[in-house]
Amino acid sequence: MTATFKNSDYSSEKLSKSVLAIIKETFLCSMATVDPNGGSHINTAFFCFDENLDLYFVSDWRTKHCKNFSKRPTVAMTIFNSHQKWGQSLRGIQLFGECFATDAEEARKAEGIYGARFPGYAKYRKSMSEKERQQSPHHFFAFRTKSVKVFDEDNLGEENFVLAKVIKERNG
Repeated sequence: MTATFKNSDYSSEKLSKSVLAIIKETFLCSMATVDPNGGSHINTAFFCFDENLDLYFVSDWRTKHCKNFSKRPTVAMTIFNSHQKWGQSLRGIQLFGECFATDAEEARKAEGIYGARFPGYAKYRKSMSEKERQQSPHHFFAFRTKSVKVFDEDNLGEENFVLAKVIKERNG
């Protein structure tokens, strides 16, 4: 991972280890958006991620969450294994950032990452005609992580939520 984590008490390497473990083993996220009138909305989505901790998901651009972040891009996400048992070592992350529709170049990148993570999706896309792809209301969206709150009791201590800023290395 080229993204680094800035926290005064924990090394970037230690936080990266926790974040990577959580996002690699978990395939669904929940995202919270706010509508133009200040109302809240939550949605779940399958996601993939890149080395900069940008998350990608496919959604219908006509949905409420997509309309919400097209007006107010601030989004919060949670990623955690819902099969964890109370009283055992727990872990999950909260991510804070902004969400946008991808351009054609980034959509191709996201589709490659997403297809590798979800082979059924890649197979489905290959079965579609070019016309079906062009007419589909489903598009890739990017979540740009700005900060995280990491909860990983085995790695970071019991009942310890660690806040960290995400520093991304961008080329160009």
